[in-house]
Amino acid sequence: MAKKTEAPTPNPGKQIIDILASKNQTIVTAESCTGGMVAAALTDIPGASAALYGGYVTYANTAKSRMIHVQARLIRDYGAVSNQVARAMADGARNTARADYAVSVTGIAGPDGGSEKSRSASSMSPYLQNSPPLSSKIVSATSAATKSAKPASTPRSNWSCTC
Repeated sequence: MAKKTEAPTPNPGKQIIDILASKNQTIVTAESCTGGMVAAALTDIPGASAALYGGYVTYANTAKSRMIHVQARLIRDYGAVSNQVARAMADGARNTARADYAVSVTGIAGPDGGSEKSRSASSMSPYLQNSPPLSSKIVSATSAATKSAKPASTPRSNWSCTC
C-alpha cells in the first residue's frame, strides 16, 4: 500500500509576500509585544523586498504615539492591548509609511501580565478597513503569520490588518 504524502503547509508569510508582490503593493508592520518578529519573519522570505516596506517596533506607549501617531487618549482610555489601539497602530503605520497594507500586533509580554485594562482585552481581534478578495487572503495569511511569530510568553495579543 502506497503511503499517502501530505502536502506541505504553505508558509503564510510567503503567501503575503507573493500576493502583494504580484500586485505591486506593499505592507508595513507595527509591533509592540512581538518586538519586530513579524517583520523578521517576512524578511526571511526570498523576494520580500518586493512587498515589505518595513516595520515599526513601538514597544513603549510613547513610541506608539510619536512614531505612528496613536492618540495617547486611546491608550489611556482603552489600554495598549486593545482592539482600538491595534487598529490605530495599523492605521498609523500604513499612513506614515504610505504602504498599501499594514499589520499591527500588541499584547502582553513577560510574566507580570499587564494592567487590568490589558488583561480584559480579547485575545485576537482582526480589523479590516476594506475587505476585497485580496484583503481577505492577506488577512488569513497575516493571522497565521502573527500567531506563529508571537512569543510563547505572550498570553494575549491583538492584531489588526489595515487594507
